[in-house]
Amino acid sequence: RKILRSPGFLVLAQAPSQRLEVRTLDLGPGGIALLSRTNLSPSGRCTVKFSIPRRPQGFEPFEIGGVILHCIYSQREAGFKVGVQFDRQPEAFRRALAVFLRS
Repeated sequence: RKILRSPGFLVLAQAPSQRLEVRTLDLGPGGIALLSRTNLSPSGRCTVKFSIPRRPQGFEPFEIGGVILHCIYSQREAGFKVGVQFDRQPEAFRRALAVFLRS
């Protein structure tokens, strides 16, 4: 896992017209940690929209589907820490993630 602090959105499968603003905390091969103002129900399906830094400059946006594994309030972060396990990862995402994790 590697720290990734950037803005993003989370879209719940049961409410696809609503985008929740989130902040990414860290990213790894199996999932992502987010910070949300909303307490989310574990086991809910979702799509996370975020960008990975691209070398030498810029960002590459992705929309990756997954399942919410946990949602725990963090007083220190003043929000809910949300763990999302990815369930479908396009090849372009896997390549960009591998480069990001090596950097």
